[in-house]
Amino acid sequence: MALMQELPDWEFQAFVALDRHLTKATEARLQQTRGEIDVLRHAARLHERAQELDPTMDKNATLEEAIEVLRRHGEPLGISEEVLEMVIEVPPDEELRWREED
Repeated sequence: MALMQELPDWEFQAFVALDRHLTKATEARLQQTRGEIDVLRHAARLHERAQELDPTMDKNATLEEAIEVLRRHGEPLGISEEVLEMVIEVPPDEELRWREED
């Protein structure tokens, strides 16, 4: 930091501005990641609850299949339709299926 203070004021201010910008961008990405983690944890709980309600459900069932089970049983999903669409709308070639831990 001492070397930076030796820079002309406009260069020093540019570094400070860049640092602030990068900090804000990093914090925004962190918040986004935390939100994604929360949604994925909720999706896992939905899958587990569907398995409890219908033990015959394939353990590798998709989230969409688990939600069908929950709806058949009248279970509340505890997640908005908008978020649900974001979770379910995964391109087929990237679709993740739940797997039992080996």
